[in-house]
Amino acid sequence: MADSRIIILTNEQLALATPEQRLTYQLYGQRQLWRADPARWMRERLGEHAWSKQVEIMESVRDNRHTAVPAGFDLGKSFIGSRVAAWFIDTAEPDEKILVITTAPTVQQVRGILWREINGAHDKGKLRGNCYTMSWKVGKVDVGLGYKPSDYSPASFQGFHADRVLVIIDEAAGVPEQFWEGADGIAANDASRVLALGNPIEADSKFGRVCDPSTKDGKKWNVIRIRALDSPNVTGEPVPDVIKRNLVSKTWIEEKREEWGEDSPMWLSKVLAQFVRDIKQTVVPFGWSMRCATREAEEPNTDGDVELGVDVGSGGDESVIIERRGRWVGRMWTSRHDDPMQLVGEIIKAQAESEATAIKIDAIGVGWAIAGRVSEVLDEAGIDCAVHAVKVSESSDEPHKYANLRSQIWWEIGRENSRTGGWDLTEFAKTDEGLQTINELSAPKYRIDSSGRTRVELKEDTKKRLGRSPDHADALLLCFYVPAEEGIEYVGSA
Repeated sequence: MADSRIIILTNEQLALATPEQRLTYQLYGQRQLWRADPARWMRERLGEHAWSKQVEIMESVRDNRHTAVPAGFDLGKSFIGSRVAAWFIDTAEPDEKILVITTAPTVQQVRGILWREINGAHDKGKLRGNCYTMSWKVGKVDVGLGYKPSDYSPASFQGFHADRVLVIIDEAAGVPEQFWEGADGIAANDASRVLALGNPIEADSKFGRVCDPSTKDGKKWNVIRIRALDSPNVTGEPVPDVIKRNLVSKTWIEEKREEWGEDSPMWLSKVLAQFVRDIKQTVVPFGWSMRCATREAEEPNTDGDVELGVDVGSGGDESVIIERRGRWVGRMWTSRHDDPMQLVGEIIKAQAESEATAIKIDAIGVGWAIAGRVSEVLDEAGIDCAVHAVKVSESSDEPHKYANLRSQIWWEIGRENSRTGGWDLTEFAKTDEGLQTINELSAPKYRIDSSGRTRVELKEDTKKRLGRSPDHADALLLCFYVPAEEGIEYVGSA
């Protein structure tokens, strides 16, 4: 814990002190109080209230060298990370050399989330020095720096030395392991600290290991888990209205309980703040697809063909259209219609908006007729767009490896694109529909049949276990599917 001793001046010393000296002594004593009580610093310096879990995080950084915070959705983890950074800098002694280094998986997250909040704290409290886009200077000295993903290298930390260092790893699940090693190297003395915050995704990741006390990595970390169920909006903890408005609500939690299901990886990660151990025989491990949603990328790469995948809902299920531009997954259109021709109109509209050059439509049931009508409308309008009716129940292109085309598509597109980063889900995953799609991707299971082929379970079996049809995931796979030259019937111009 920080030294909380207060400088007390005698009456004789006070009488002899100049006004400037009195102010210096007063501020120094106040800083010592604030250093010992970060929640008090927030109240008195910024006029802000910290709720119970935020207080726990700040006090852990005060008392422990390593603090890890696996947190659910919309619980203010980046906000409190910014306040820890500002508190660390503001309560330093005048002659103390300090340094705060922050990072996140993407430069947008470093600059647009954590450093935006740090700048807000600096301005609100009129704190010392000058705060910039990704740095904080006192005089000519850097006391705070934001690190871009491209800056990761063991050598990049070798020149940093300070009496006290604080490293903040935001969105920690997506930060490369070499940065963690560099952070440990510069925060090596007893006065230095490392704070890691993020959504729990893969148990077998660096962040997952530091949050697990049974692992070698986790033995030195103090772990504070924040579930969505811990939100003051759920527990009734009294907090100002401004905090309530910015935290996850009870309504959102109940909606996700219905949409995702309590056994889903998304529920475990986003609501219960638990790391997901991917179940054996899952076609697309949850951690793989989530890596594609939190990848390092300066700007989305939309170069490449524009194509649509269409999953036709039946029996009250949703119909889903998803767009891809090269590797980047873009917009989604959803609807429920009893009249198939209404869906035809929506597909035509989506093609016009996206200017897609190919449409792949699930041809099971009425899908075949829908594909035929879409092709006719586009041909009549003179629009050059290939329409493919895809029957996933038919034989695979590689019948010795896969039991049917559905198994091949799920394995070669869903599993491999997630494993290798073959698709970019970063923007897509910022929407509720995108998160739902990732949740559905992790639902189907597979087995090896008696012929040694991979067989992905039937959609109906996934629906029974998931509680809903994986229509979003099927549409996503179709927009990346490239029909073979043989064995697939083409509808319309090709």
